[in-house]
Amino acid sequence: MDYCVKPQQLSEFMKDRKRFMTKKWYKIQLKTDAKWKKKIAALKRKAHHAKKSHARRLSAKKRAHQKRKAALAKRIAHLKRRAAAHKKRHLQAKRKAAHAKKMNALKLRAARRAHAKRVSHAKRVIAAKRRAHAKRVRDAKRRYHAKRHAHAKRVRAAKRAHAKRVAHIKRKAAAFRKAHAKRIAHAKRMASHRRRHLHAKNLAAARRAAFLRNKRAMRLRNIRRRRAAYVKRMRSIRAKNARLARKLRSTRRSAPKAAVAVCSTCAAPAPVVTMEQHTFVTKDLKHLK
Repeated sequence: MDYCVKPQQLSEFMKDRKRFMTKKWYKIQLKTDAKWKKKIAALKRKAHHAKKSHARRLSAKKRAHQKRKAALAKRIAHLKRRAAAHKKRHLQAKRKAAHAKKMNALKLRAARRAHAKRVSHAKRVIAAKRRAHAKRVRDAKRRYHAKRHAHAKRVRAAKRAHAKRVAHIKRKAAAFRKAHAKRIAHAKRMASHRRRHLHAKNLAAARRAAFLRNKRAMRLRNIRRRRAAYVKRMRSIRAKNARLARKLRSTRRSAPKAAVAVCSTCAAPAPVVTMEQHTFVTKDLKHLK
């Protein structure tokens, strides 16, 4: 029957399973343990592989997040610069509109003053006419016998007043034509100034582009010159090394072989001492070995 195995019993059993188990069950237990160990090792390898894959994916996500963050910061900086430029243009347009509004107000006030002046002048003329008429009426009542003379006088005064009005109207029309011609001339001057300014701006841009093209061409020409000088220098060095190598080979072939003197004391050949001196450059001479 089933019963609870106490910890002490289990520890005693695990200390020496071979003694408490039969040979058959001990072999079965060993096989089961081997299978279980293989299974646990496979699970650990799988977990380790999953952990490494997760770390790679996490690092890739982190790099992608950093790239997106950098792109967002770059976009925000670009938007800030564009907003600053827009604000600058808006303020310039606002100042220009305020200036135009101020100038229009000044022109309107000047027109109103001129209109008020004309109205006051007309009122004074009307008042003068009324006074003259009243005076003429009084004179007519007072001097009836001088009616024809007074009538002629009134006719002459009316003619003078009409001539005065006509002259005033002509002067007004001439002043209007003069002001209109002045406005047209000013508009033409401003249009010419804008065209000259645009032409100067385009010319400066073209000169700047030409300067940059010339600068780049000069840089490329200097690079080609330096490269050609380097190639020429390396060719001269290789030619010099080849000449020295040929000289070395010729000296080795033409050097006379002297008889080796034997020392009477140590039975060793005496050193060969000559006054000839050679200097060789060993670079690129590996083929002589």
